[in-house]
Parts: sequence; C-alpha cells; structure tokens
Amino acid sequence: MKFLKIFFTSLLFSTAVFGQNQLSDTVATKNTLTSQRDQVSSGINSSVGAKVKTDTLSTLERKLFGYMVFHNPSVTFTPNLNMATPKNYVFGPGDVIQIQVYGVAQKTYSLPVNNEGNISIDDIGLVHLGGLTIEAAKSLLQKKLAIRYSGMNGANPNTFIDVTLENIRSIKINMVGEVYRPGTYVLPSYVNVFNALFAAGGPTLKGTFRYVQVYRSNRLVGEIDLYEFLAFGKSSGNLRLEDNDVVLIRPSTNRVVINGEVRIPGYFELKNNEKFQDLLKYTGGFTGQAYKTLVKVVRKGETENKVFDIPAAEFAKAILIDADSLTVDLIANKFSNRVQVSGSVIKPGAFELVKGMTVSDIIQKAGGLKGDAFAKKALLYRTNIDYTQEVITVDLSKNNRETIFLQNEDVLTISSIYDLKEEYYVQISGEVNSSGIYPFSDSLTVSGLIMKAGGFKYSASGSYIELMRRNNSDLEKLADIYKLEINKDLSISDKDGKLTLKPFDHIFVRNKPGYETPKLVSIIGEVTFKGSFAIDKKEMRISDLITRAGGLTKFAYPKGATLLRRTKYFKSPSTSTLENVELEKLLGELSEDPILASTESNIEYIKRIKQKIKLNNINIDKEKELNKKEELKNALQKENIANLSSSTTRIEEDKQMALVAFDLISILANPGSSEDLVLKDGDELNVPEKLEIVNVKGGVLYPSSVRYDPSLHFKEYINRAGGYDRKAIRKQAYLIQANGKVQRVKSYFLFRTFPKVEPGAEIVVPANLTEKAPINPTQTIGLLTGFITTLLTLIFLIRSI
Repeated sequence: MKFLKIFFTSLLFSTAVFGQNQLSDTVATKNTLTSQRDQVSSGINSSVGAKVKTDTLSTLERKLFGYMVFHNPSVTFTPNLNMATPKNYVFGPGDVIQIQVYGVAQKTYSLPVNNEGNISIDDIGLVHLGGLTIEAAKSLLQKKLAIRYSGMNGANPNTFIDVTLENIRSIKINMVGEVYRPGTYVLPSYVNVFNALFAAGGPTLKGTFRYVQVYRSNRLVGEIDLYEFLAFGKSSGNLRLEDNDVVLIRPSTNRVVINGEVRIPGYFELKNNEKFQDLLKYTGGFTGQAYKTLVKVVRKGETENKVFDIPAAEFAKAILIDADSLTVDLIANKFSNRVQVSGSVIKPGAFELVKGMTVSDIIQKAGGLKGDAFAKKALLYRTNIDYTQEVITVDLSKNNRETIFLQNEDVLTISSIYDLKEEYYVQISGEVNSSGIYPFSDSLTVSGLIMKAGGFKYSASGSYIELMRRNNSDLEKLADIYKLEINKDLSISDKDGKLTLKPFDHIFVRNKPGYETPKLVSIIGEVTFKGSFAIDKKEMRISDLITRAGGLTKFAYPKGATLLRRTKYFKSPSTSTLENVELEKLLGELSEDPILASTESNIEYIKRIKQKIKLNNINIDKEKELNKKEELKNALQKENIANLSSSTTRIEEDKQMALVAFDLISILANPGSSEDLVLKDGDELNVPEKLEIVNVKGGVLYPSSVRYDPSLHFKEYINRAGGYDRKAIRKQAYLIQANGKVQRVKSYFLFRTFPKVEPGAEIVVPANLTEKAPINPTQTIGLLTGFITTLLTLIFLIRSI
C-alpha cells in the first residue's frame, strides 16, 4: 500500500544532540531509506535516549516516583512512525508529499515542500501548502489538478486523488531546566512531550514531574502533569511539539516521602492543592496489613522536627508540605475475636469467637473429639488483661463444658490418652523367624504373638518357652517368670491358652537342647585344602584343622604360622540408641503389612512412635557432642605412639582381631598337648611359605627389609638398615617373630643379650619423640665460660685458705 512509503520516509531524521545538521530537502531514494530505517532502529533508544543501567541508580533515584521510567532500558517512549498521517498534521519545509491520481486517469507525484512552503506541479505551477493540514491540502490540490484532469469535475467524477506523506521532516526541540540531558534535539515532527522527555533522559532528581511546561514563540501553550500518565495512564495533555518549541522543567517545590504499608513507598511530588488522599492514590493505596486508622507525619520545623498524626477522618483534608515524612504502620499482631483448640480433636486450629460461645461450641466447630481423647479433663489457657496466663482445668463431661464461656485468646488443649501413659508393646526373642517388639493389644496371646513373629525356627524348642512379666507389687522380686509348653503347630494347653499378654511382656523361645548354630574357622596358606571348615566338636584343635586341611605342603614354613582370633571390643550404646533400634524395628513390622498399617489406630500409633524416635535422636545428638571431646583426646594420644608394622598396626586400630602366638612345629609333634590351642568361631589360621626377609623399623637410619641370612645376628640386621639414629631407644628394641611371638633385648649389668632372628621376623627399635634440640654455639660458649669462672673461683678459694 502507498501509505507504507510514509513509514519508511518518516524514518529520515537525525538523532544527534547539539550541532546536528538539518535534513536535506531532497527526496530520499529507496537505498537511502533502507539505511535511514536502520538508523532509526537505534535512534532515540540509543544515541539520544541512552539509558543508565538501573543497578547503578542511587536509593533516592530508585524511590523517586516516575524517575525509573526514564532510566529503564526496557521502557521506551519512541514515537510510532508506522501509522497513518494524522489529519491535523501541518505541512512544512522538508516534508515530501505523495499525490496519487487514480480512476480513469492515473498518475503519481512525489513532491518536496521547499523552504517557502510551496510544491511545484508540472503544467500547473507552484502550490502553497505550508501551514495547511493534510485535509486542507487535499482539498486545495483537488481544485488545482482538476484543471488538468477533467474527470475530477462534475456530479459523477471518475478520477480521484489521495494525498499522503512520503517523507517526514525533522524539527528542533529545546530541552531546558532540570532535565537529565538538556540541549537542542532534532526529532521527527510526530513527537510529543513524552517522546522528547524520553530522548533527554527525563527530569533530574531536582526536577518537577507535575509542571512540565511547553513554550512556543515565547508563549506558554501547555503544562503537562506526568503523574496523570504514570499513575492513571491518562495522556490527554500530551502535546504534539512543533519546530523550535521549548520544553521547560522547573525545580520541584513540594516533595514528600512515604514509607511503610503502602503499595508503592517512596518520594512523591504534590501540587499545592493536593491532600493526603491524593498522595494515597499515587502510592496505589494501603497494603492489606496497613494500620489505616492513623498515619504518622514528621515535619521539619524552623529549629526542630515535629510529629503529628493524620486520622482517617482527615485524609481528604490534610495538607502536606515540602519535606514531610509519612509512615504507615502495620496493624497490631493480635486478635480481637480468636479462640483456639489443640490436641485430640478432628480439626484443631483457630476459630471465631462469638458472644456466648462455650467450650462445647468450640469442640463442635473443631469436628468433635477424637476417639483417643482424654474426655475427663482438659486445660484452658486464658490470657489476662495484664498478659499473665491463667490455666483452668475443664471437666469435659457434657453438662460442665456447656457452662464454661470462652474469652478472647482462650486456648483449649485436649490431651490424648496416649499422651498420659507410656506406649505399650510386647517383645519376643529367640528362635522365631522375626524377633522384635510388637504393638500391644488387649486380646493378644502367646500363640498369637508367635504367629506375628513368623513362627518357630528349625532350632526352636516348643517345650521350653518363658514369659517374663514386669513385677509391680513385690519389692524383692524383679520379674515374674512363667514357663509355657506349646507345640510347633501353635496349639497350647487350656491353662496356658487362657494366659493373655500384658504390656511389656517378653517371650523367650529357647533352642533345642544341644543345638548350636554352625561355627566356622578358616585356614589359608601352604595347606592342601584351603578355605572354611566347620567346628565339628567342642575341642577341635589346631592339629585337627591341619589334618582336615590335608596337611602342610612341602613349601610351608611352620615357624611363621599365625592365628587371628576375634576379640570382644564393644562400646555399649546409649539408652536412647537402644530404644530407637527397637522402635525402628517396630515401625518396620507395622509397615510390612500395608492393610494393617492403613488402619486409623495404626496410623496414630505410627505417628506417636515417630515422635518418640525424633525425641530420642535429639538426645543422641547431645551424646555425640559430649563424645567428640573424648574422641579428640584419644586421637591425640595415638599420635604419640610409635608405629608398629603394617599388620600389627591394623590389628591395634581395628580391635576386631587379636594375634595369638603359637609354635606349630611343637603342636604337630605333640597333637592334643597344651600348646595345641582349641579353636573358636571365626579363627583364621595362616601357614605361610618360607619367608626370606627380615623387616627393620623404627629408630634406624633407613627402615627397610633385609634378606634373611642365618649367619647374621640382631645387631647386624640393624646395621644393614643404616644403624641406630639419634632418636633410637636401644635398650627397648624388640623382635616380633613371624608367628607373632615378641622377644625383647635383655640387659645384664654391662652386657646385653639379643634374641635369635628367624625368617620373616620384624625388628622394632622404638624412637624418642620428645628429642631435645641440639646446643648451638652461643649456648656452648656460655656453658664453657660458666665452667671456667667456677673453676677459677674454686682455685682462688683454695689458695686463700
């Protein structure tokens, strides 16, 4: 369409500040229009209206209402050039008019308006359009062109014209006063006051937003209130500017600040006739938490500040002056008609207090009591006028609870019967498939609990079952023990069948007489059959294990055989930890059957168990904090212990296994002797191949492994490792034989005897970790001087006698 050419032609304007040349009157070609369109893309948004990043603005700049609009890169007031030419647009020098003749005759004219406001039409001459609107220009041109196109005349014309703008002229706008970037701007002739302000960066911090004045030919032609647009979206006062118009922004004279519970707190400018109610509109009104009855004002006096209040009745009358500081407070965090109920009710929470409301009424609003509610008594917490609290015991029988009237901020607490007693459970241990603790129920019997525990194991004895029951009457008796006879099909005698369980009963299912779980020992190294072997008799010995393993191979080194045995190294856990272990088992049992776990009674039971576990965990955390200091102390002590060999160090740190020294050669020579140790569950026997090295560690110059040589003795092995270092404690050196036997160096007066070194042995020389620093030359001179002085003094005393 032809009018699109207007949009492209209108892009022909310059955006430079001072000193920018006016556009040429020559009509732009299509190629230049493309570059001009690209120029406008960056136009007012960049070179003229370049914006400051919002994160660089000061606190005052951010809080001044309207200031951010002109400094936000995402906001623009660039004039819309992609629009039809306004009917009231006035032609002037620099415009390019397109005249389209259509109908029987067709012709297109593209004519520039010269400096005198004229256009030149072929065969018609000059036509003066300067100062005419587009409607007036169209009427005049139709008369002029009718001379050439006769089809435009008459009652039924067949030729018509259309007049549009092909190129928009540029105008100069002067931005003065308290504007961010004052100066003369060359802008499109479409621009209005908002467009010009945006190009100049808007008012400064001192500038007014309420009285933006426009002067034309030294005469005030308009005054614009930016708040009307910024706060209410009204743009009716936004004037279209003309060439050489002056936009003046004077300093603001009445600025106030409002903080607190309003939608848009900050600094606002007020006109002379505006009241607090007007200010409230600009802020967007009160927030939902605002105290709307009273607004506080701090006013600057001549010598000191003053404080006064604006009550709600004066909002529409209260006049504010420059530098007033207003505060809108929060409403008080209290209630005037609230009562609450907690505990064992269907819907606990806060409810509205109405006149004449009783305890019975609030229980009804809360959905009634739960089945586990302790219905005899409840506690009513009442807040007095002086904020002291009163606790009233309430009998929840129907008649009484209807006679007790509630007051504001009353809190009714109804306990559960389970809050007032210990959680009941029963326990079964021994030869059942799932030992542990189980929820107590009034009708649970011994056979029923065994069924819950998954029945007997193969090793169970049905003829010997014990029931332990807490004793609550006899001070000298700790518990009552009942012996029960029960078959594996869970049938029970009439007498025992009538015995139902009570809270905390504990059933012990014993194993069969003589039945023991299999116990294993293992053997590795140079034997015929390596691996694990079951202990087949009470006194199975090392020689028996060697025999069952097929005996030693020809590569075995019996002197180096070692035995590792489990130790009892156990730190008893705390009471809270033990209880949590049992409670976790109980939760596991409940969750295994989803149908039973989904019942309302079990849901509540699970909640109580989890709460108890949570409380125990708090106690466990406290115990861990207390143990940290002890662990740190032990760690520091370990640092002062000399390192042993890698194997013995591992054993010492683990405390899980102990190394037992024995003589396998003697055992094999005399099976069943006192040296032939009886094996225990978990023992590990290792018969190595012949060892050919001797390890030397500790206080030597070069700890290393030395090849075994039967001709070498103890000290020679130490020499092979570089000899003693200055930290070595020679008297305490010792030897660890390959089988774990320890032998130390013995001293007899001035003589020492050293143990015989066997293959695979380990020599350990302890080191002194608290070695004193060597004496430096200065200390040596000081000691020598002191010695000489003492010696001369003694000589002088002897001669004087």
